[in-house]
Amino acid sequence: MKKLMMMLTGALMWGAAANAQTDFILRGGFATNTFVGSDYDNVDVMPGYNVGLDFNSYIKDGLYWNTGVMFGSRGFKVDYKKADDFEYRAHNIQIPLTVGYKFDMGSGFALDGRIGGFFSADMAGKFGDFKIADLDDYQRCDGGLLIGVGLWYQNLNLDFAYQRGFANIGEDVDGGASNFLIRLGYAF
Repeated sequence: MKKLMMMLTGALMWGAAANAQTDFILRGGFATNTFVGSDYDNVDVMPGYNVGLDFNSYIKDGLYWNTGVMFGSRGFKVDYKKADDFEYRAHNIQIPLTVGYKFDMGSGFALDGRIGGFFSADMAGKFGDFKIADLDDYQRCDGGLLIGVGLWYQNLNLDFAYQRGFANIGEDVDGGASNFLIRLGYAF
């Protein structure tokens, strides 16, 4: 699985580098992580992170496709108002694939929007007192919808994105990850 993901990431980055109209963007920031669905009515938001290297490969004018490799978190917490609160946090690798448009507003400012999907695989984490690697029916892989908007000033970017995962983390659990990302970036 690791070799396949590394080969896919390498192929995507090689393909983007072959195009002269490519922005490589180093991004990092804060995430709010939770899960939504019928089995997650009483869960609270857990703070998280997301860092990575994206690239926008321009097709024509401001139209582009975006991919990259990111490291982030997903999870939730349940506040029982006692000492035995429950937390779930997973650390994962993510590969987004979106299509977007960057609108030049003049004077170095631009606005962009994108929509597409993502694939992620959890590498480590804890589900309560247990490591996710020790859980028998734990589903490490997720995929879902990714929607984002960004404000640019020259090479600096303030990015807002929403991720909605569609995979269940276990066989008897209904619902998926819901993450909101706020990231700062620099394009080079």
